[in-house]
Amino acid sequence: VVTADVELAGLVSLSGEFGIKKLPGGDIFVVADNAAATLEAGSTRVGVSDGEVALVVPAAGDYALYARGDALIDVAGVGRVTGEFEIRQNKSTTTAFSAQTVTVGTVSVDVPTLAAAVEAITGEGVEVQLLDFLNITGDFGVAQDLATGDIAVLIDGASALLESGPTTVGVTDAELALLLP
Repeated sequence: VVTADVELAGLVSLSGEFGIKKLPGGDIFVVADNAAATLEAGSTRVGVSDGEVALVVPAAGDYALYARGDALIDVAGVGRVTGEFEIRQNKSTTTAFSAQTVTVGTVSVDVPTLAAAVEAITGEGVEVQLLDFLNITGDFGVAQDLATGDIAVLIDGASALLESGPTTVGVTDAELALLLP
């Protein structure tokens, strides 16, 4: 287990508690908690804070990944995206990953159930601001069944507003469920 606080050339910073272990059978566990990573280039900033990650790589192959954190993308003069995002990925087509706490040394991450053959990203409290005229907010989710290729898109409590001077056009409290087989 390592607690890190690293800055590289004023461009990249990385901090948090990180752990890696390999079990006698060959399974590999990687965890991070209280993690933050930032990339800054000129007026552009991309980063995540309050992050946690658990990666399980069984000796038999495939892997399961869980990550959660508060994300920020900020491009001066263009816009910004903020929100809490969660990634769930299980590359095994046959084995679900049961909800459990993955621990390496003193670093632990609570991982929810990861269904077999699923990749998903969700965002809660997401706000997208483009220039000074477009604001999109809400909770969003996109998931793909790796076995069938089906993609599901879910949007809840969303608003999209276009503003120009005293005029505002848009939609509020929107919901959408879309399945793309």
